[in-house]
Amino acid sequence: MCRRRRLVPALETKLGAESMADNIVGHESFKAPVAEFIASLRAKEKTWDPEVFRQAAYAFIPVLREHLVDEIDTFRPHQLKGYFTKEELDEFERDMTAWLMARSSPENRLPFYIANGDAVNGPW
Repeated sequence: MCRRRRLVPALETKLGAESMADNIVGHESFKAPVAEFIASLRAKEKTWDPEVFRQAAYAFIPVLREHLVDEIDTFRPHQLKGYFTKEELDEFERDMTAWLMARSSPENRLPFYIANGDAVNGPW
């Protein structure tokens, strides 16, 4: 959500209106699976089951992966430097970090669940 509110408008100021439209469509493709995953984590009637957690995460990862393969090209440095100065990008990063820190906590952010829920980065 923060990308739509902050990143997309910032990029479109330089890349052109609607230049991020494909990325937004991509976000729509995994919105429902992510919502289902979060709902499964919040369900109070369930007893914690690591296997249920794994399956919920694995259910949306293929859709997310496909989206990221397409989206990452949008943010390649060689493309951005044609539109933004390093100083502009540094300023945007500082602003985005402050914006996220004011609205986030590790417990309510999906990356926290992913980073702490696999065999490489953390136990389930």
